[in-house]
Amino acid sequence: MKKLLIIISACNEAVSLEVFLPRLFKVINTLNLSTKVLVVSDGSKDNTAEIARANNCRVIENTRNLGIGSSLRLGYKMAINEDFDFTVKIGR
Repeated sequence: MKKLLIIISACNEAVSLEVFLPRLFKVINTLNLSTKVLVVSDGSKDNTAEIARANNCRVIENTRNLGIGSSLRLGYKMAINEDFDFTVKIGR
């Protein structure tokens, strides 16, 4: 089965993720792909990481905001290291 990694860069997005992630997983469950969601909490001061974990996402936490480029590099590095076939980036 093909593997998909969805990368979400988020900074103080706990409220949005609470609504978005359950909807995203409804769509994921219709796909014929092995799918993982990675949330990069980019310097968040709210509970972005906790919301992501509660929704079965993998989480990387940056202690300060490093920007979208850094988040993407982390996600692509994970995709390469774990042999994902496809990546999708969601977010700013």
